[in-house]
Amino acid sequence: LIANSSSVLAGSHVASVNISDTAANVAANINALQTLVTASQLTGIVLTSGTAMTLTATQGATDAAAIEKITSTYTLTISDTAANVQANLNGLQTLETAIGATKFSAITLTNGGTPVLTVTYTQLMNDATVLGKISGTFDITVTGVLAANVATAAGKAHVTSILVSDTAANVATNIAALETQATSGKLTSI
Repeated sequence: LIANSSSVLAGSHVASVNISDTAANVAANINALQTLVTASQLTGIVLTSGTAMTLTATQGATDAAAIEKITSTYTLTISDTAANVQANLNGLQTLETAIGATKFSAITLTNGGTPVLTVTYTQLMNDATVLGKISGTFDITVTGVLAANVATAAGKAHVTSILVSDTAANVATNIAALETQATSGKLTSI
């Protein structure tokens, strides 16, 4: 049990522990488990009851090493605001890659209405798997888009606004694609 880990580790001949506890207790104590992993004191985690865990975006991104120690079957849902998911997007993608798509089941945005995530073009492309895990209605604003990449960005799900940042020469070369996206309402600025 997680509650016993400190006393067990206090033993003079104990270097590390393997935790067996419920999914609820593991989720509630994921930060402490991450501390044990960082100190090389946690070798593994086995869930004894329940398989579903819900964490915040920050926990998912910063406690990834502890999550990766879970050896039993489980599913992970991230539940947080759009701003927190946006701030931890790269870390969540790294976690999803490490634990796999079947374990990382979904991201639920807790904002009311239609939340907006603002991401760079690089994040839109590199973090596409995690963006695809977000359920419900939401919009994506994409910044730092090169003129040549406007059509690609516009074709991604949930993209409603594109901000182009490029040279005048590249804008001129790609003016037809830019005009198409301006007409569709997705091109916000150049």
